Order: sequence, then C-alpha cells, then structure tokens
Amino acid sequence: MAYELDDDKLLPVSEFWGRCPKIEVLDSSKVLVFDFTTEVYMWAGKNADMSQRRKGTELAQKLYRNVCEAHVAWKATGIPWLDREMESKNRPEYSVFARITQHMEPIVFKEKFLDWPDFTKVIRSASSKNVRSSKKVDGSVDARPCDAQAMIAWALPPPDLVLEGTHLGRGDTYYDPDRMLHYDVSTQELLIWTMHGSNKVPLAHSSVGHFLDTESYIIRWKYNVKANARELSGLPSKHTDVGRDRLAYFVWHGTRAPVVEQGTAALLTACPEDPEDAEHGPITTLRQGGDCPAFAAMFPGPIVFHNSAFAGSSRLFLITGEEEGEVRLEEVEAAPRSLRSRASLLLLDTVTSLCYLWHGAKCPTNNRKVASSAVSYLTKSPAKELRVIDVVNISVTEIDEGEEPEDFFGGLGLIDRQIYSSLIDTVITEDWTPRLFHLSSIYGEFTASPVIPLRFNPNRVTPYPYSKEDLYSTSQPSLMLLDLDNSLYLWTGWMEGDLDSRGSVWGRHGAERIASLTTSLHYWDLRGKSPRDVHVVCAGLEPPQFKAAFAVWGSSPEDEVAREFNINEGHTENEMKSVQDELRGMTRTYPISELTALPLPAGVDPTRLEEYLTDQDFESLLAVSKEEFKELPSWKQTNLKKKTGLF
Repeated sequence: MAYELDDDKLLPVSEFWGRCPKIEVLDSSKVLVFDFTTEVYMWAGKNADMSQRRKGTELAQKLYRNVCEAHVAWKATGIPWLDREMESKNRPEYSVFARITQHMEPIVFKEKFLDWPDFTKVIRSASSKNVRSSKKVDGSVDARPCDAQAMIAWALPPPDLVLEGTHLGRGDTYYDPDRMLHYDVSTQELLIWTMHGSNKVPLAHSSVGHFLDTESYIIRWKYNVKANARELSGLPSKHTDVGRDRLAYFVWHGTRAPVVEQGTAALLTACPEDPEDAEHGPITTLRQGGDCPAFAAMFPGPIVFHNSAFAGSSRLFLITGEEEGEVRLEEVEAAPRSLRSRASLLLLDTVTSLCYLWHGAKCPTNNRKVASSAVSYLTKSPAKELRVIDVVNISVTEIDEGEEPEDFFGGLGLIDRQIYSSLIDTVITEDWTPRLFHLSSIYGEFTASPVIPLRFNPNRVTPYPYSKEDLYSTSQPSLMLLDLDNSLYLWTGWMEGDLDSRGSVWGRHGAERIASLTTSLHYWDLRGKSPRDVHVVCAGLEPPQFKAAFAVWGSSPEDEVAREFNINEGHTENEMKSVQDELRGMTRTYPISELTALPLPAGVDPTRLEEYLTDQDFESLLAVSKEEFKELPSWKQTNLKKKTGLF
C-alpha cells in the first residue's frame, strides 16, 4: 500500500495501491508512506521540508500502530497458520517501522520495487554510446573494444558501511555531500561471543580482535553517530545533533567453521534465547575476508586472522591497512613465497619468542609505521591465539628486505627472490594503487566494469586492494584487466566441459577475448606506456609476477580445474604471453578447409567463420564481397553461410 502526504492527511496512491511499486512514484519534493504489512516506511524526498517530514513521521507511526489494511482485505488460503496471522487485526510482533531519506534507501526497501535500477558503474564500448540498435538479435557476437579513456578517468570510490539507512563511512567519520554535514561515529560497547556446539560463549577480553578460521563469532556493536554542524562563522553550532546509541550485529564465519555452528550463530543472533538479549538491530553476515574498514575500526587494536592449516612453531602474518584503526594481520604460509615487497610481515617463533617485523623494499613509509604500531600493540600482551610459550621475554626486531639474518628463512643466501617476485631491484611507481576491471558482454554489449575493492583508502596508497577471490569468484570464462602501473595483465579464466558442450558461450568468449586484447593495448597506449609490458596470463597457471600483485595467494578448489583446462588448451605453467603476439594469432585468416572441419582452430568464433577468410576466399566461396555481405539482411547472410558450410 502506498500513501502520499497531502496537507495533514495520507492519501492512497491509486496507481500503486495493492501493487508492486515502481521508482516513478518517488518524487523528491514529496513525503510518501509504504505499508508492506510487516514493514512500514516513511520515505522523504530530499526537497521535502522539515514540517512535511515531521507530519509524515507522525501519520506513518499512527498507521503502523493501527489496523493493517492488508490484513483486512485478506482472503483465506486454506493454510491455517498463515490465515490466522493475516486475519489478525494487529501486525506481527516482528514488524518494523523505519524512516528513509532519498538516496539513503536500504537494500530491503529497494527490493520492494519492481524496477529499482542497478547503478553499477559500467564503462561501455565507445562505439555504442548514444546509439540504439534496431537490428534483431541473432546468435552472433559483436564484441567491440571498450572506451579506454573512460576506464582511465574512473576513480575508486571510498568504502562505506550503511546500517539502517545511515552512512558510517570507514567507521569513524562520514561526510554527507547532500546535507553538507560531517558525522562522527564512536564505539560505545563491543561484545563478542564464539560458538561452542549449540551455545554461545563470551570471548575473553584478551582474545578480542583475534579470529580463528575454524570458528563462528557473534559481534554486538553499540555505537553512536553525531552530526557536527557549524555556524556561518565556521565555529561549531550549538544545535549539534548528539545522536542516539544504536545497535548492530555481525555474524562472522571462518573459512573452516562447521556448517552447523554457522547456522547456530545466525539463529542465536536473530532469535536469542534470553529475552534480555532481544535488542533490535541490523544483522550482517561476514565470510572470512569479507570485512570492510568499518569492521576493523570497531576494535581497540588490530584484527588478526589465524589459519589452522599452519601448526608449526614459525608463524608468518601479512600486515595490511593504511590507518592505525584499520590494520589487519592475516596468517600465511611461513615460507619465502609469502613475502611481498609492498607490505610488512611479522615472523613469530612461538618457542623462542623471537619476532621479526620485515618491511618490503617498496612498502610505503606510512604502512611501515602503521605495521610497527600494530605489532607493538599485539606483543605488549600476547593473546593465547598467538601460541607464544614465553610471553614475558618476547622481542621484536625490525628488518628491511635484503637485510635478513640467518634465522629469517635461512638469511640472504637461501631466500629465493624470484619465488615471490621481489621488487627490491625494480623501479616502480610507489604511490600507485592497482586497478581491476571485469571485461564482459553480459550486459548485452562488451563493457569494462571496475571492480570495487572492500578495503581502499583514497587518501593513502593501497598496495593490495584486491584478492584472489575477485578473479576466481566471477562467472567463467572470465576476462579481467589488472593495472599495476609498471605492467598490465589480462587474466583469462576457464570453462568446464568438453568442446562439444561449450556451445555459443565459447564462441562469445572468443570474440570477447579479441576485444579484450584490443582494449588492453588501447588502454596502455593512452597511459603512455610500452605495449611490451602488456601480458596475458591464464587461470591456474599464473606466474609469480602476477601472484605478487595480491597480498595472499592461497589455494582454492577451482585451481586444479582451471589449470587442467588451460593446459588442455595448450598453455604452460607460469606462461606470460605478449598481448600483441596473442592478438596477431587470434586475428589471422585460415583456409576454407580448416574453417569447415572440426575441431576449429583455437580462438575462432564459430558464429562468425566468414570473418576468418581472406578477401579472395570470401568472394570465391560466397560469391559476394565482404562489404556486400554486410549489407544483406541477417536471414540472407545465414542462408549463404549454410549453403557454403560456414554455419
């Protein structure tokens, strides 16, 4: 049910009464009320004045407390429990009322609309801008290079946590450009429980900030948001909004947490056993690695992620984070291959209590300071999760890459710099934050969609904003473009199934691959770089230079599938081909005999075989020139191809 505020009354919006609303009903100068039975929303346009908002809130709350219109009009379904609930004159106990401002709508509100647009930032192909195609859709693929200039102009947006329609930014401050207000976020209380069977157990204070990958945790965050207004003179306003205490819950699951405990944690958060714990607040579920800067900012110190796969006495933690309140330590394999030249790592011997804080040769100065501060915090009072035997005599020694002593992986003589693609002797732009694009025609035309990282700081250099999951979690076969400033990589995915079962998807991928290669060269040329630094790498066979662009490169179930597929396609381990050579190979012509026999040459689009013919072979086979062929209707083109065996 949709209502519109008219003077002091709520009038039904007849067009959307009893129907799924559309976004056209939202007028920036109006106040609207939406009644979805268990959810009632008062929506205020950005141009609605405060008196309208206050009156709208008053009437919406009155509507929320009164008889539910949807229940009055209910018709029996024959389902006892549903009929009992819907025939009741009161709303269910779990019903909620919320006030919403334009452009700050939560996902649960957007999902109620039939046509709420997805404003995913997409960089479209340059040739398709402002052009509406009137051609009928056929089975062919016409993938054209993306607009490289728009790709270069795109800027990474800062992370922003939104709870109950309120922007919390990085968990400390947020600036609202619409209202021109600064908001300060402060933690009032932080309670954490871990799961033991079907029960939740409070986490010891010394263990706060430590997460085991075999556990599930319930986090209760009590926080406050204060609006800092200023007078025209620039001084703080006397009418500063102190705000109210708010509550939010996070359910964090480790990668190896038992499924039963994951479900129990979610259930105990949504439906607590003790009524005193039944305080309302939004619930956010986080998988390990899915945390944002605001999550880290809740904790008094750095957050540490422990890996149960590494049980030895030597433990290695990779440190990331550009601000002291956002530092993360992630346990990695205690081996030279885990080192990163643009990061700091902590090597801890749990038996001797000896610690080395290792700084990569190209680690930003700010990140070094932040890492040093985080390690000092952790070693002052080591938590039991660190497994240090002698916590009293723990000592930390800071070393730089290239100055390792013997008890640091054997010292200078035994550390293989190539295995982790060391940058110690490489000249790079140290203030560059990598950028990643997903190239695909899933939107109907070939586009470059920027991948927005979970953790990124627009005011600092972020050496490792992306993870391996950003590549492997995409729909395959996938094409990803990674810009490291000194080099550009086109990562190609894999496909399951044999050649006969691939169908048109593989043909589309071939056309996309050619467009991706062309886009890569154009993008790099506009950046004023040499095409010699543009490479193609294959999933499952990535070289060390590519893996080193990610903070952690662990193993995953998809690795072997991707590796087997690309080896069968003729690729090799650690292969890194030139994009120029790859493009020349994929745009070559073939004799008629090869195009009319199976299997087709690698990279050939089976829906456009005629494009791989020379001009002479084209005219002799189809009896028309390529220009004349393009002018023919699609049905005539198809008939000609069928007659000549090119279909």
